[in-house]
Amino acid sequence: MIGYILPILLLVRDYSFMKVYPSMKADSLHKYVALHESLVKEKSALEGRLAQINQALSGSITAPARVAAAAPAAAEAAPAKPALRGRSPSPGRRRGRGGRGRSATGKSLKLMALDVIRSKPLTRQEILDAVRKDGYVFSSTNPLNSLSAMLYSNKKVFKVRDGKFSAV
Repeated sequence: MIGYILPILLLVRDYSFMKVYPSMKADSLHKYVALHESLVKEKSALEGRLAQINQALSGSITAPARVAAAAPAAAEAAPAKPALRGRSPSPGRRRGRGGRGRSATGKSLKLMALDVIRSKPLTRQEILDAVRKDGYVFSSTNPLNSLSAMLYSNKKVFKVRDGKFSAV
């Protein structure tokens, strides 16, 4: 938007063009005023949306005073969208992380993988199949990535040799 304002401001400041093109003075000023009004409307709409986002992130009911004044104007400019989608976070749940997978027995993925590889070393895909068979439900769209991250980040629990994982 700044790219549009700057040439107009330069034209308005440069009075030499008014002698050559007298009608251009009114046109440029009308364009400037219209552009200024649209920018002010857009700014108030963005401030209102920002107030909604701040409210959703902080969980508070009130918005900052500077932004709260712009909120009514923003409500007229754009329809309100729901602040939170999906379920609200419970007190014990971490914010910013997706839901974790779960097993029917309540065991973590780490414990279930340990149980599976106690008998013999297995590949990532074999561990994934066995853990799923034992009832673990992944919340991820790519469970092999989740399993791999868990296996490789727990070097004190799992060791890998020739692509097969075993307990330490």
